[in-house]
Amino acid sequence: MMRAGRLAVVLCACLSWLGCASHADELRSSNQIPKAALANAVILRSVANAPLKVSYLDGDWKEIQISPGQSVTLPNSGGAVSVAYHDGAKIQSIQLAPGTQYVLYWDAQAARWSIGPYEAVMREGSGFRSR
Repeated sequence: MMRAGRLAVVLCACLSWLGCASHADELRSSNQIPKAALANAVILRSVANAPLKVSYLDGDWKEIQISPGQSVTLPNSGGAVSVAYHDGAKIQSIQLAPGTQYVLYWDAQAARWSIGPYEAVMREGSGFRSR
């Protein structure tokens, strides 16, 4: 009888732990980034309806494709990250500062793709839309 009671306690503890572990995995999978890590990160989100290509300088120029709704963390060796992208008319170049989230979006007013600080783009409402 005593063994069954202990087994039940151990089983409940294991199930409880598994529930916590799955919750932690769920948080990790939702792209939540701790604030300490964000201070050095350069994050670029795409709000386009199609995959877009962006190049960044990490020793050499490296090209990545960002899927719709995806966020990527760009390698940062302590300073700004150089990024190049085609805006629909020509290649643009921009420096992205660490600790900032950026968005790659269609600027309807300029009729071009653009990259800007996420908060500023959302606050301005400057023709933001996901083309």
